[in-house]
Amino acid sequence: MPPRQLRPLCVALALAGLAACEESSDPTPVTQNLSAAGAQARSTRYVVTFKSGVPNGFDLRVAALGGKVSLRDEVLGFAAVSGLSEREAQSLVRDGLAATAEVEPVIQLSPAAIKKTAQSRAGAISSAANPAAAFLFSVVPIQWDMLAVHADAAWAAGKLGSSSVAVGILDTGLDYTHPDLAGRVDLARSIDLVDEADSIAKYFGPGRHPISDLNGHGSHVGTVVSSNALLSAGITSLTTLVGVKVCTMRGRCPTASVLEGIRYAVDAGVSVINLSLGGSFPKSVGRGIGSIINGTINYANRRGVLIVVAAGNSSANLDRDANAFQLYCSAPHVVCVSGLGPTGEGAFGPFVNVDAFASFYSDYGRSAIGVAAPGGNVVLDGAGNLVDLTPVWSSCSLTALDFGSLTPAADDPVLGPLCPPQFLPAVGFIGTSEAAPHVTGLAASLAAQGVRGAARLRAAILAGADDLGARGTDPFYGKGRINVAASLGVH
Repeated sequence: MPPRQLRPLCVALALAGLAACEESSDPTPVTQNLSAAGAQARSTRYVVTFKSGVPNGFDLRVAALGGKVSLRDEVLGFAAVSGLSEREAQSLVRDGLAATAEVEPVIQLSPAAIKKTAQSRAGAISSAANPAAAFLFSVVPIQWDMLAVHADAAWAAGKLGSSSVAVGILDTGLDYTHPDLAGRVDLARSIDLVDEADSIAKYFGPGRHPISDLNGHGSHVGTVVSSNALLSAGITSLTTLVGVKVCTMRGRCPTASVLEGIRYAVDAGVSVINLSLGGSFPKSVGRGIGSIINGTINYANRRGVLIVVAAGNSSANLDRDANAFQLYCSAPHVVCVSGLGPTGEGAFGPFVNVDAFASFYSDYGRSAIGVAAPGGNVVLDGAGNLVDLTPVWSSCSLTALDFGSLTPAADDPVLGPLCPPQFLPAVGFIGTSEAAPHVTGLAASLAAQGVRGAARLRAAILAGADDLGARGTDPFYGKGRINVAASLGVH
């Protein structure tokens, strides 16, 4: 059953210098329509696969057809080609230069819900060594998610992660200038795979690293994994983040860029990769792409890198549609994460029943879900109407742009900053995009304790989870809701 449409809300509140301003969006992943009509457009990009590496003369042949090879990966055996019609793309297969040529699935981070806040009193707090002192955790105590997974018990035991452990955040970028991320992002290893340098220069001038986050989604995800805990606490406060920009400022995430980003992050030496992206495409139109996705995840697994992915926000049973490839829960070896959240009175509490499955949006399925984690929830009245949100609160990118549209198109104007730059803003997102980085942060903390390798990390996460729902593996909770303290041996 698809989730009900969220109505815009605006809640005014004055609490310890915090003011709730507006709601607009949390990216809910969906996929591009792979219709025959869309495939005819020369603006469509194709993922081309090969039987044994990219053949000699391939680029020249594509150029002769009027196209361009925009991305190629000799190791994984695929290329992304733009500027061709469907007939021209299929001629590469007919002539024996390619095994398959398929329309590239593009995940669109489309809105579910955002609550924005602006506050200015966090400047006096510096708590990287003591995340429990973070403004949103202690002064305005709205980080219910960190309590729900017992991260506070891990912090008290000194389990803060390690700067020697790197996590790849494959997303819209990272605002490395935000006080909660300053010094946490390895700029030397961070990379932009969607070519946004010109846009960054246009809005913020020259000299900024291309990993700068113009959307806000990636920074929110990143600070849940690792934060200096000035404004908001993360699961860890010492983990190094490697930003790999695979989604544009308007939230479009091309599959070829994601796959290239996975291999890049693995080769860059990360221990864990976070993919807060989800969606699906028909297996019948993407057999080659499905094979490359599986091969890419296997590449990471063989090198000991764990990939944590969001289940998706369509309230879908992932066990039901055998003809769909779920991005990326259908891939082998990943930890697929469903979303939980309070059913209390609103965004600022009281936070009750924090382990409630978020049926309003979260995908589920016994064969798919590995564990559950906080993703936020909604508050409904007796008639089932939305009256408020209980989001996951974290830091808002100071470089995020406001498009004034729930699903911004390429020609939508920029209305200004998403969050007011004169304050140190927080933002509350709802979705499995927020659930996944809680698990990623736990994996990073386990790696800091010497638990290395994808299989060992996955086993430790599952073994420490609190079994909720039906006994054993459950379609909504998987092995259970993660318990950071228990997985790290803190009792």
